[in-house]
Amino acid sequence: VPVAMYGGCANYASALYLAATKAQELNKVESELLDLVEATKKSPMFSQFT
Repeated sequence: VPVAMYGGCANYASALYLAATKAQELNKVESELLDLVEATKKSPMFSQFT
């Protein structure tokens, strides 16, 4: 369910949500984003790039 957000990050998040929904890949994109979050938690060096 989309929520109202504002700012540059919100623009990216909205575009990603719309593209994933249009491609019917919302679950895959969510899973990959969660993997990215876990990678930033495991690697301090990697987290500097996000």
